[in-house]
Amino acid sequence: CDWSSDVCSSDLEVTLLLASNLPSNNYERNAFRNSFFYEHARKVLFVRQERMESVGDFLVVIMHALSHIKIDDLVDDQNPLFLREFYKVCPSR
Repeated sequence: CDWSSDVCSSDLEVTLLLASNLPSNNYERNAFRNSFFYEHARKVLFVRQERMESVGDFLVVIMHALSHIKIDDLVDDQNPLFLREFYKVCPSR
């Protein structure tokens, strides 16, 4: 499964930036709540710079965040719409 075509095939336009610090957020039930922040108004996804230490971790955070952004719910990893989007972009083994 090609995550870039699946997630980005919609009207999803997001700028990705690395950040040394992130503002606090309300992503209470989000496993990566301390790894990214999405600024809705500017459509900018900030990812914590430390996530670049592992390419695999970095990609998972991006796939995770974009799946949340696509369904417009950054808070809940148990949202069925999020789960559907996230599992569509996860590579199958």
